[in-house]
Amino acid sequence: MNPCKADHLRGGLMPLWMLNDASTVAEKIAYLRRCAAGGIRSLTLHPRAGNLIPFASDEWFGMIDALVAEASRLDMKLWLYDEDPYPSGAAGGLVMAERPDLKARALVFKPAPANLRPGRLWFIDQRRVVWAGLVPRRGGMPARDLTAAVGPVRADWFSTEWDSRYYYSETPLFPCVRGGAVRMFQAMRVPEIPAGFRLAAIIEETPGTEGPWGSLPDLLNPETFGVFARLGLEPYDRAVGGHFGATVPGIFTDEAKPHGGTPFTGDLFESFRTRFGYELRTRLHQLFGDPLDDEAVRARLDYRLWIRDRFLDGFVRPYRAWCDAHALHLVGHFSPEDDPIQEAVCLPAVMPVMKTMGLPGCDVIVPAVGDAKAPTLNLGSLRVGSIKSQTGRRYGVSESQALGEWTIVSRKTRQIYAWQKVLGIDRFYTHGFYSSNDGVTNYEAPPDYGPNSSLFRGTGAVNAWLESCDAVMDGGVEAADVAVLDNVLPYWTWGPGMDTKALERDRRAWWLTILHALQAHVGIHALDADDAREGRVTPAGLVVGARTYTTVLVPRAALMDEAVFRKLQETAAAGVRVVWLGGGPARLAGPSGAPVKAPAPAGEVLRAAAPAAAWCRANLPVQVELRGTGRSDCFARRFRAADGRERLLVCNLAEAPRTLTLAGEAAQGWNPEDGLVDGDTRRVADGLRWEVPAMGNGCFVLGAPEEQPLWRPVRGGSRAVAFDRLGPNLLRLDACRITLKGREPLERPYPQPFWQCFDAYRTMERLGTFCGDLPVESTVDESDLRYEFVFESRAAVAGARLVLDPRCARGAFSVWHNGRRLTERLAFPREGIAPLSLPLAIRRGTNRLTFRFAARGAMDGLLANLRIEGDFAVTVADGRAVVAAAKTIAADPGGWLAMGLAHYMGDGVYRWSETFAAEELDGAAWALELDDVTDSARLVVNGVDQGTRAWAPWRWPLQGLRAGANMFELTVSSTAGNALSLRDPAQPQGWLGGSRLLRRCNGLRL
Repeated sequence: MNPCKADHLRGGLMPLWMLNDASTVAEKIAYLRRCAAGGIRSLTLHPRAGNLIPFASDEWFGMIDALVAEASRLDMKLWLYDEDPYPSGAAGGLVMAERPDLKARALVFKPAPANLRPGRLWFIDQRRVVWAGLVPRRGGMPARDLTAAVGPVRADWFSTEWDSRYYYSETPLFPCVRGGAVRMFQAMRVPEIPAGFRLAAIIEETPGTEGPWGSLPDLLNPETFGVFARLGLEPYDRAVGGHFGATVPGIFTDEAKPHGGTPFTGDLFESFRTRFGYELRTRLHQLFGDPLDDEAVRARLDYRLWIRDRFLDGFVRPYRAWCDAHALHLVGHFSPEDDPIQEAVCLPAVMPVMKTMGLPGCDVIVPAVGDAKAPTLNLGSLRVGSIKSQTGRRYGVSESQALGEWTIVSRKTRQIYAWQKVLGIDRFYTHGFYSSNDGVTNYEAPPDYGPNSSLFRGTGAVNAWLESCDAVMDGGVEAADVAVLDNVLPYWTWGPGMDTKALERDRRAWWLTILHALQAHVGIHALDADDAREGRVTPAGLVVGARTYTTVLVPRAALMDEAVFRKLQETAAAGVRVVWLGGGPARLAGPSGAPVKAPAPAGEVLRAAAPAAAWCRANLPVQVELRGTGRSDCFARRFRAADGRERLLVCNLAEAPRTLTLAGEAAQGWNPEDGLVDGDTRRVADGLRWEVPAMGNGCFVLGAPEEQPLWRPVRGGSRAVAFDRLGPNLLRLDACRITLKGREPLERPYPQPFWQCFDAYRTMERLGTFCGDLPVESTVDESDLRYEFVFESRAAVAGARLVLDPRCARGAFSVWHNGRRLTERLAFPREGIAPLSLPLAIRRGTNRLTFRFAARGAMDGLLANLRIEGDFAVTVADGRAVVAAAKTIAADPGGWLAMGLAHYMGDGVYRWSETFAAEELDGAAWALELDDVTDSARLVVNGVDQGTRAWAPWRWPLQGLRAGANMFELTVSSTAGNALSLRDPAQPQGWLGGSRLLRRCNGLRL
């Protein structure tokens, strides 16, 4: 075993490689090599839905060993992932299978029906009753414990003829009708209920019944981690431990948490009593609904504190120790990180957990940035960057980019990465690269950014840009003089069923405080309240770890820890600026007893719930003076780089261009970092003028002001452009008529299986999921299920093929085309990863494709849209696709939608010639600029690779030009939106608009 962790992490992306199919080791090694050839040098091995290599088996670890060995040969890094699939702690469900006592448990409040009269039985639940009694409707009154009145009963009767030979097989039959009662319920006799009380019970439930394992691990039980390590971690050590700290830098853990909202574990009551000195069992009702009095608030605070500390001590810290002992970084994330209400429900505090990780991490799984539309998103990444800086960690990490739909473009993903880098994230676990994506798996968590996707070229360009940024930013220390207090304590007063409006108002004020400071370009950190309490007050500021803060912003909150409040009072008294928002806290919570009224806070008090960006800009230290009407749309991070120079990263969060001026400082000015600034810059009297493209970014270095060369348009590019697609054209089959014998036909925008269309089935077993209950075991009343796709063709087309992906359907069916049977009965899903391709002769006029299922269960049917491939054209008229004969394709400024490629995904190449006179080339630099591209483009001129672009400006400085004719070849890669998106199947693709040739000249001061 390598005894040392890898201190330096290679720059660029570290995507989650979704192992989601039955591909062989050889096929996976080929995939690994394609990643390496595309510039991706790190991957994270993630068992995912659809994986058909039995997890944790000898076959599984043999595959892992082979992949790690190949990665070592390729000089790649492979991170391990600790679960199948997620959340972490279950070892693919093996923990609960071996130890059912380690299933997570949670508490549920259940009031008695209001119409039950005294003396009647209340059938409470089939699950265990932890407590039952009379609960007060107002504060100041104790509950009355009636748990001893609860016991099991059976009341569902049946009777039938009894066969006596059940017991006495060798005797004659002795006829008798026999009955019994079934279904055990916990029940109690309803007592007289005094005024001001109601009858209720606290039930123990099993969270996670809707998940893949049918339960979740109890991460509050200290025994769980040991079992998890033995079943889920130590086998990796045996298989590839010799690569730990080298080819295998660490292990990714995903969303581990105490489960159920109000989690419970076996020793909760005893441990709680020992720590806090009172019985929680008799006060369990105080954890639910609105807190009626201070005693209820105290119970909630103590309960959440116990949960936090037990989770840290029982799972997170042992996990970190295991990784340290095995030379691995513990990475990943423990969610949620950006919503303090949900955080209280789940963790209940994320910053202490982040501090325990090897490298702090978070996730962003929506295609958005933390602008005014989604200010919540800033909190998680800011926390990671802050902890990294305060604790001296080298890197902060994030899982990013899941659920971006198939229409997401590489420039958007790059914007998201850049925004997170401004907040302090250094490395990204892209979600994700899929071993294969086909049929219904296209929609498991789209999109796919890997080598099977048309986005891969753009992803490679983004990766190269990140590598260049990392080379400049790694080891830098950001300017952050202002701390924003991270006070989750008031959110611990949450309880199931309570009115959360006040918490939501304070939460939004917290988010807006961060947003407006970022819009004002103030350097900020999140300051965990525990760290504030332990901070050291000096004349220079409040010292927390490696950072010193000259200003502390305290977001509006109704409640604060008393010790934290006292420390902030001390900080303000020492002359350090403390700004209390919303008037400061109303009450303080000590280590025990009821919260007390807070005294007047020392320092500055603002009545506003959150400071405006203008106030922040005028009253707080800014990192840089940015001017321009769009400056609030641009976030900035100033840092002293490892080479000692001051640098600035700026990200445009808007999807429109902005014009900024970066003001100089004394005799110095901001100069573009070579190759890391989008758009044009020029020196002006008051600084550096920057034309920022939509979603654009720039890195600048402070130094003596330098004149900036300008690109000037000279002439338009050639209009004589030829085009070839590099793959077969596609006709997507989505809108269809679905029929079941004896039922009215349904028109659907895309295929769906039996259960989503008809109710003519009987369910034997249901499985709860995020999309409702699935009838996983069922029978159908009628088996004749049909899907009909209709399309028009203006010409007969030979050589087309109907492509059926391995996971596009479930069940047995035959395919018919224009009334003729194409296939014998087929059975899906298919083994392996290769699609079934059926010859199809498209006729002129109307074409009908029919899929006739002999359905056996409600899950049968087509699961996703289908496609026809071939040499033809596809246009869309009145929302319907029309096929035409293939012809020479002329480039069109309207892009592929106007070129007969309405559903095409993949690559297309444009070829043309540009002529230059010898005197034009003498000492002059030239560039080609295009109006727009979706998604990315690689330019080759005279056989010389000019590079790949995936964002504006679509400009290539040209190398290798010669006098006379010059051959240009532009290969454009699309998104998969028009082939796969179920929301927006008409996305502009290809080269859009025109082009121009630019020549560089010396900059002028304007």
